[in-house]
Amino acid sequence: MALCKSNQSTIARMIEKGISRIGRPLPDINAAAENVGKPEVAKLEKGLPTLATSPGAAPMVGFGTVMGMIWQHFTI
Repeated sequence: MALCKSNQSTIARMIEKGISRIGRPLPDINAAAENVGKPEVAKLEKGLPTLATSPGAAPMVGFGTVMGMIWQHFTI
């Protein structure tokens, strides 16, 4: 418990919550750990739409570069 309290990572908080529930039924322990982890998952998923848009736009940027090089080649 002391090691978990000294470390402020997500997994440490989940393990600390699970250890604090030792002696209770397993579903209660699982629910307690999940309740600690859900806000952390929400924080991680917050930036995913922006990250997902980048690969979709990358080919268009590359295509524009290629078209620019072709245009420059024919105008020289």
